[in-house]
Amino acid sequence: MAINCTLKENYFCGTINYERMRKHLLLLFILIIFTSAISAQTLQGVVKNQKGEPIEFANVAVLAADSSLVSGGITDQKGHFKIENTQGACIVRTSSLGYKQHFSNFSGQTFLNIVLTEDAQMMSEVVVSAKLPKTILKGEGMLTNISGTVLEKSADIHKMLNLVPMLSVTNGNIEVLGRGTPLIYINGRKMTDAMELDRLQPENIKTVEVINNPGARYSASTRCVVRITTKQRKGEGFGFINSATAKVNDHSRMSWYDNLNWTYSATRWQVSGTLYGKYSHENDNKKIRQITQTADKWEQATNIEQEYTQINPYASLSGAYFLNDSNSIGARISYDRYARWESAGNSELTTFKNSMLDDFMKSNYLSNEPKESVSSNIYYVGKIKKLGIDFNTDYFWQSVSDRFRTQEWFKDAIGIEHNKETNTLRQTYNSLIASKLVFTYPILGGELSVGGEASHSLRKNYYQVEPIGVVDEVNSRFTESMTSGMIDYSRTIGRVWLQAGIRYENVNFKYFDRGVYMPDLSRKFNNVFPSLAISFPVGKVQMQLTYASDISRPGYGQLRSGLQYDNRFMYETGNPFLMPTINRNLTYNLSWKWFSFMGMFRRNYDEISYLITPYKDDARTVLMRPENISDYNSMTFTLSFRPRFGIYQPILDMSLYKQWYEMETLGNQRLSNPVASFNFRNVFDTKWFVGNLSFQAQTGGNMGNGDIGKGYYRVDLGIDKTLLQKRLTLSLYVFDLFHTGKKYSTIYSGAMSTSYFEFPAVTTFSLSAKYKFNVTRSKYKGTGAGASQRDRM
Repeated sequence: MAINCTLKENYFCGTINYERMRKHLLLLFILIIFTSAISAQTLQGVVKNQKGEPIEFANVAVLAADSSLVSGGITDQKGHFKIENTQGACIVRTSSLGYKQHFSNFSGQTFLNIVLTEDAQMMSEVVVSAKLPKTILKGEGMLTNISGTVLEKSADIHKMLNLVPMLSVTNGNIEVLGRGTPLIYINGRKMTDAMELDRLQPENIKTVEVINNPGARYSASTRCVVRITTKQRKGEGFGFINSATAKVNDHSRMSWYDNLNWTYSATRWQVSGTLYGKYSHENDNKKIRQITQTADKWEQATNIEQEYTQINPYASLSGAYFLNDSNSIGARISYDRYARWESAGNSELTTFKNSMLDDFMKSNYLSNEPKESVSSNIYYVGKIKKLGIDFNTDYFWQSVSDRFRTQEWFKDAIGIEHNKETNTLRQTYNSLIASKLVFTYPILGGELSVGGEASHSLRKNYYQVEPIGVVDEVNSRFTESMTSGMIDYSRTIGRVWLQAGIRYENVNFKYFDRGVYMPDLSRKFNNVFPSLAISFPVGKVQMQLTYASDISRPGYGQLRSGLQYDNRFMYETGNPFLMPTINRNLTYNLSWKWFSFMGMFRRNYDEISYLITPYKDDARTVLMRPENISDYNSMTFTLSFRPRFGIYQPILDMSLYKQWYEMETLGNQRLSNPVASFNFRNVFDTKWFVGNLSFQAQTGGNMGNGDIGKGYYRVDLGIDKTLLQKRLTLSLYVFDLFHTGKKYSTIYSGAMSTSYFEFPAVTTFSLSAKYKFNVTRSKYKGTGAGASQRDRM
């Protein structure tokens, strides 16, 4: 019989309390009725320029006869606006940067078509000097305007995103400050692989929205979202963009990357594809010190020198067809292969018992882990009158084969030398099919979204070890079926935006060992996630308050059973009994001119951490296993400054993380010290080149059961140069210029075990060239399904 998740202290984890769920739905219904009753008179319309193009972010004000403000709003990306509570109004004033102010008589109309005329003097001023990006709190996110600002002059999309408030980009990895890696949407479509970003050019980006506490319309596993909206481009024919990058580090290890994106566009359809190749060769040295306290004190010091080599070809093909202006269909397929994923290394492990030498071992290993995967998507996105429909079906398949050989030399307690060779083979197969359907409909002056998602996952694990008897062989599989439903309602009342939603997810996890169903290792989970958001201006200051919950379900690799042999003193395993991690988040955002602030209070339930504990009867032997640690509270604060002085733009991001976590540790160490991070970027935007000087630093402190033993800092330097009418971009960068980015960390695993890690600094030089021709906006609108399940594979 399946085991139900215990409700515990977590209000939203475990078996559904249907009485509470009923109350949530009743409150949501009351909110809808209440907000709809505030006003009965609504003005809608569209704002365009003289070319018939929609104008986004135009200010629309409804005025009384004495010119006092009655109500107002701003236009969306299609130029549409909707204003409530227009009683007593007789004038509509419309304004937008670069256009002359427009006045319309108002006598109770329900819809207005407004055409703005360009202001030649203002437009010339904009052309002469690129303005600062404007950041506003819109809906549940922080929206930054890119078009017409200095940000659109960035050399590539990653460098542009690095300048957006609340975002940080390091070596191509995008993070939302204080929240981690985001889901990325491009024109409303979820990005399925990181290479899609390379197709985007900064000068073609209209806005970037950062959502650090997403609501019910997103999967509950989504912690943060970045939504990128591009300008409308109507170019047709063939276009492409090709980027090539070469990297070398201070250990003379070189890597090469090439990415070709091509598109052929016509009036009603578009075909596009990607060809990508990577050869990377990197070193990853580290030092580890393990202390285990039993009746005796055991200390193991390990020095590891290892290298990774990867050969990764990738290809994708997609097509989109527009049935009309409101309806489109499309399909996409991609193939990703690691033809070579090889790692090789040497290590020396010295064991001390009560500070006396007990054992010395040398070893080397060789591993090759080729893998391949296929993913596909088909979609329909459209409208039937006012009803919006978004349907997606995805399929994903992956195969991984990992061969690992270890050679060990050591002396036993009586001085006899031993030579031991161990060979392991792990084979993993994953498959997933998922579908998603979402309806949207304008109702009661706002927008109602209702939808659901269903997925079915299968994972097979095989693990063999030679010689036989070192650890048991593994032959297991598990299936996971997930269904979810959500309802989300949002509307604007004057200058105030409100959102309320609720999401329900059901997961049925079944575990099989050698084909036999294991009820004790199988689980069922039912979770409910409400969300609320409100944003409003106070003078020139914009504020936003949001509440939402997110869930992080264990990765499929973490749920495996059976032991993995690393060396004669180190084993690894999974944990089928893991509970999902749930966070309840209350977030406050503030934006004023070039200053942004975010504060978040979080309650963490059942966070998953890796613990290293003694194994069997030998205190020298340890086992690394994922476990749920105790619940705790944490707070995160971030500050972002982005002024500009002529050609110089300083960009300063600061964050502070503080937790209240308690664990019995060896040496009674406190685990509640705060961690501060700083990222100070300096951009010099000249007419000849764009220079970048970046300083990053982090202090010591605690995160979960870990400790950042020592702070570190690093300096990056780069220059970007455009040629051939901006078709060719050359970039030269140096990362960790002064070789100061050495990192230290500690893992506490209770009163008996502590592990210390040291990672040396690596300086890397990067040279890249990017050429583009007739690049057009992607018309593909598939948003995908089952993303959270696929990420866990």
